[in-house]
Amino acid sequence: MTIGQALRKIRQNLDLTQKEMAANIVTRPFYAKVEAGKSRISADKLAAILFEHDVDITYFYQLLRATYTSKQKKIESDLNNKMEQAFNVGKIDEIESCYQEILSQSHSKILKLRAMISVAYLKRVVLVKSF
Repeated sequence: MTIGQALRKIRQNLDLTQKEMAANIVTRPFYAKVEAGKSRISADKLAAILFEHDVDITYFYQLLRATYTSKQKKIESDLNNKMEQAFNVGKIDEIESCYQEILSQSHSKILKLRAMISVAYLKRVVLVKSF
């Protein structure tokens, strides 16, 4: 979702007109162009509009995340989620598989380190339980 699409969604959820959403921070015609993706809004004006209508900034950015996140970050996020799920259920074979995927597909040193530590931790837990 683009910034304009997110603003439109929020405005519609708030049941506001474009003029009400613009709140004299920007003109209604300019705001309409932002929603349509034909103009860009400054960060200052965007923040002012969101604050004026008590819109949670985190929620707003969650709406944008899929559109503005790089392909590599999406891959790493998916791998991280997959690894966390495998870790939470304690499946060593799955987490080792995730670790191999992370090694081959990720550029994140932190993600690689987390995966390595997760594998080592689960192996240790299994080893300790076997005694």
